[in-house]
Amino acid sequence: MDTLAEKAAIAQAEGDLPRASALLAPLRPNADDTIALGTQVYQAILERRPAQIIPRLKKYLPSLTQHLGYFNGELRFWLGWAQEVAGDHGAAQESWRQARSELEPFLKNSRKIITSWEISR
Repeated sequence: MDTLAEKAAIAQAEGDLPRASALLAPLRPNADDTIALGTQVYQAILERRPAQIIPRLKKYLPSLTQHLGYFNGELRFWLGWAQEVAGDHGAAQESWRQARSELEPFLKNSRKIITSWEISR
């Protein structure tokens, strides 16, 4: 599944949305299939059909576990972007606020790691 999603991401980057769509259409990723799900969400945004993906993201978000790490916040970011494209600006702002609060601990941890690495040099 990840290989097809990566191929679709390449097609997206090349501007070949029909090819990306054809690669993604048969995929049915779960919430923890992060590469495939993220690529499908981005495809829906690029094709300006966010209404199709928003309910799926809302369904997955409550079931995500901590073992997915930063992907929880990333998925919430994608939800906000889809909501913004769909015209639901208030919901998008709330999703982005939640994404920020979920992602900030990872940024703080990264800064600690970099600082310790610099000190040990």
